[in-house]
Amino acid sequence: MSTEYSTAAMESWDIERAERAVVSLARSRSAGEIFAMLWRYGARDYRNIGHKAIFVANTFRTLQIIGWQHAEPVLRSLILGLLDFNKEQQMNGYALGDQCYPANLERVKDSFPRLGRQIAKRLGPGQILYKFVGEWLLRWVELLRKLAFRDDLRWSEP
Repeated sequence: MSTEYSTAAMESWDIERAERAVVSLARSRSAGEIFAMLWRYGARDYRNIGHKAIFVANTFRTLQIIGWQHAEPVLRSLILGLLDFNKEQQMNGYALGDQCYPANLERVKDSFPRLGRQIAKRLGPGQILYKFVGEWLLRWVELLRKLAFRDDLRWSEP
């Protein structure tokens, strides 16, 4: 199954299809490829005060420690968490459309046609977004990587 199928399932908030897709991806893709897709869904919905982004980060860290052989049930759980509170449901007084993520995506789509032809020929919308937020994103990912491998932050038995 492709990441496009997974993306379509996540965009349509189709839990069953997204679960099937992520299990298929866990069997055929690397952690990097899968989490490159999942980071975005952790960041798109702040109705639960950012816990979805935290869930993605902690899932990544957990799988790094316990091993990819446990990926299927862990990723299925993550998908359920990311698709919790469907698009219309209000949480803490906000619906998905009340947040900045959808508006920022629209800004990128609106700005893309106005960019110079040379840039537009070489880069797609996702790469343009990367150029706009790339530096910040690289710093964030690097911080997550550093935190993921710090021995003093790993779980230890009392």
